[in-house]
Amino acid sequence: MNSTASGSETGASQPTTSAAAISVAAEPSEFAGVRTRVTEFTTIAGLSHDTGHRITLILEELFTNLLSHGGGRERAVGADIMLRRDGGTVHIRFGDNGAPFNPLDAPPPELEGGAENRAVGGLGVHLIRQLTAAAAYRRDEGRNILDMEVTIPAAPD
Repeated sequence: MNSTASGSETGASQPTTSAAAISVAAEPSEFAGVRTRVTEFTTIAGLSHDTGHRITLILEELFTNLLSHGGGRERAVGADIMLRRDGGTVHIRFGDNGAPFNPLDAPPPELEGGAENRAVGGLGVHLIRQLTAAAAYRRDEGRNILDMEVTIPAAPD
């Protein structure tokens, strides 16, 4: 896993912009390093534990989808993750060279009734939709690219 981080502050309180870049192979053991990098980013960016947890959940769901459906058995698959705080928003880019997949095209899961009556799958994408303020997908030069925005909650008075 490769990564970089940066931050710039305008005063002694919180950075107005911070960024991190993470490159990771689609191997189950690699996600622990992603968690560590998200924690480092949230610290540098002055984000709460809850916001860091939201970012980690989003990335874990995307990483799990890449492991399960990305086609890694046929070729080396990996992801590039960009995190950037810009004021009250965290921008997340998850790009991978896995099989084409637009998670935003997935139908919403059936949430009514008991778990035994529901189809397996779809809850991770639903979770991503619930945790992000905006999301956009594109396929570019053989890569899935999902851009998302997470709103940073205002600090309590």
